[in-house]
Amino acid sequence: MPKTKKQNKNITKLYITSRNKLTDKGICYLISSNLCYPKFMKQIDVWNWVVGVDYENYKNLLSLLKTTEIRNKQISIKRIFKSMYLSKQFMEEPSKGFLLRVAMGVSGLIRKPLNIRVTNNRANDWQKELLRIWQGEIDNPSKFKQAGIKNVIDILPKGEVEFCIVKVGGHIITFFNKPIDEYIKNE
Repeated sequence: MPKTKKQNKNITKLYITSRNKLTDKGICYLISSNLCYPKFMKQIDVWNWVVGVDYENYKNLLSLLKTTEIRNKQISIKRIFKSMYLSKQFMEEPSKGFLLRVAMGVSGLIRKPLNIRVTNNRANDWQKELLRIWQGEIDNPSKFKQAGIKNVIDILPKGEVEFCIVKVGGHIITFFNKPIDEYIKNE
């Protein structure tokens, strides 16, 4: 049997939102027109979707992320950093474990000095708890130290990169408002 070339495929989750009603056909068209392939699609409400995308070429993903319109509908596409479906018991109370994983994940990922501004959309209580946990670890690292995370970021109201936490339709979704490739060390 001849050896087949293994294709380098990558999967990521996207948060797609619009002020117009989005359909699954429109989402499929959007993804495939950027040479990416949908793995799963979950409609949160008529304006918001979480979509798993398979892509072979990173340039195709960047092209998808830069798309701002589909079939005359304005859209916004963000690459999800971490997300969580909220069961009824977590609807009101922010999950400290989830927020610690977010803070550790971002702090472990960023390798070049960066000031981050944290904003929210209907997730004020989650933002406050995230900032409390994150700033506590930046000022006096204990969990970061145990995990071997060398923090090079700071959280400032006028940071150059915006990190968003969104509460929509029973989901908590976190993402950067722009690509952060330049702050990640390539090894």
